[in-house]
Amino acid sequence: MDASAHEIVAGGVLRQELAFQLQKIVISAPVLRERSDDILQLAAHFMALVAEHLNKKVPSLSPEAEVALKRYAWSGNVREWEHCVSGAVVAAERATLNPADLAME
Repeated sequence: MDASAHEIVAGGVLRQELAFQLQKIVISAPVLRERSDDILQLAAHFMALVAEHLNKKVPSLSPEAEVALKRYAWSGNVREWEHCVSGAVVAAERATLNPADLAME
């Protein structure tokens, strides 16, 4: 990196230009609570990942747990939701998860 390029990066000009360019890109995605049909597919995906990592059998969701996941007013934070489902798989002692296993507030 030559001296002038170093000054641009060090002075924050490059960061400002990058931030300006990124503001032009708008990615709109609906919050999770508006995509209730996707929740069960996402649950199956995350449950399979965690179960594989732990070398456990993937538990199933009871019909009541499925309804609870779809009805819960998720804040839109997928990580919160992923932790809920993943934690249930980690703690699972039965083959079927119930709403209480999901620890939703």
